Amino acid sequence: MLEKDKDIATINPYLVVPNLDDAAAYYLEAFGARQAERYEDPNGKVWYAVLKVFGVPLQLMEPDLEMGLRAKDPEEDKEDHFVVAIATTNPESMFKRALGAGSEQMSDFYKEGAAGHGEIRDPFGHRWIVGTRQNPKDRRTAALAPQVVVENVADYVKFVSDVFGAKESRGPLLNRALDRRVLGDVPYTSAKIRGASLQITAANAGRRLGAAPRDGAKGDTFMVTVAVDDVDTTFDRALARGATAIVEPQDAYWGDRYGEFRDLAGLRVACCGPTTLAEEVVDPPALQKELDNFLDIHGMPSSPAEAVNVQNVNAG
Repeated sequence: MLEKDKDIATINPYLVVPNLDDAAAYYLEAFGARQAERYEDPNGKVWYAVLKVFGVPLQLMEPDLEMGLRAKDPEEDKEDHFVVAIATTNPESMFKRALGAGSEQMSDFYKEGAAGHGEIRDPFGHRWIVGTRQNPKDRRTAALAPQVVVENVADYVKFVSDVFGAKESRGPLLNRALDRRVLGDVPYTSAKIRGASLQITAANAGRRLGAAPRDGAKGDTFMVTVAVDDVDTTFDRALARGATAIVEPQDAYWGDRYGEFRDLAGLRVACCGPTTLAEEVVDPPALQKELDNFLDIHGMPSSPAEAVNVQNVNAG
């Protein structure tokens, strides 16, 4: 993700999909997403891509078992540990469009006043909430919000508060009447990190929502990227509060200070900080050159796992 997008997407969903071209085509048809970045090795393997939904980045990667990243398996992954909420001024139309593009319907479409809410699972196994944009003038930070499923909402709020300085926001998800219809008595809240929302909901068997395994034993099908001012300090705070290291903080080839850990809810979190390159990478061609240089230095690896010293993941 380019440096200029970090203020737009302080908290950003990162999804693993079986085939990036298929995913890009689906998200274009369902949500109007446009491909903004795409990076390949000389053999045509796609390492990473970014789509834009209402101008907000959505990060995608194909499976990389050495990195512990896998596609969702519809036979095994019956519960969802992570949901992406997309907000628009006409959610019912988008909900129908997503179903027409090949999504599985996970709920009815509920309406209450001006608010609407429907849930789908896309063809790659990822679950989405399609809802109403609370502020129609806000076309950036409200467009996409990750939602993590946890066993204990209060404990998780304390964790993100201690690690990221998050502030809990106790307002309704949509409006109070629609929240009661959709959520019932299931505990729910959101936390603001540098102005962006991380939605937090309790596990609920009736809605097929379950907390992720704390050990990541099956591999990860998604991540959350959080832009922070100091990656090393944030990483140390997370580990001191029970998180597990996956990628120790380091200067990444694309220019970020970067690290990954697994948090108390089993969520894989990537922390990225200000650029460490002498000159900021400002466009995809420049970033492709940085990838080409990385590949050349490391002998054209099929995965970055060895170079970044990934640990504590299921390597398939």
